[in-house]
Amino acid sequence: MLRDAKQGPLPRIFCFNKRGGDMYVKEKAIVVLVVDATEAAAAVAVVIAAIKVAVAMVVIVVVVVVAMVVIVVVVMVVVVVVVVVVVVVVVVVVE
Repeated sequence: MLRDAKQGPLPRIFCFNKRGGDMYVKEKAIVVLVVDATEAAAAVAVVIAAIKVAVAMVVIVVVVVVAMVVIVVVVMVVVVVVVVVVVVVVVVVVE
């Protein structure tokens, strides 16, 4: 429940209130704890979403790289097969 300077001072409810006494302070503190827990849950949800996006980006990059490697290998195999066929045909025709 610590807050940095940008968020301003702690809520006024942490000041002692003579009308309500300790109970007032405790009840309000519990409310603030609940609010902070909600904020923490929201922050965790944002972090989880960011992690999901990062994982998705990594998966996309890996898939693209694998696809490029597969394409290069297929092209190389096709080129080698064509060269071998041409060489065999030329050798057969020449002989």
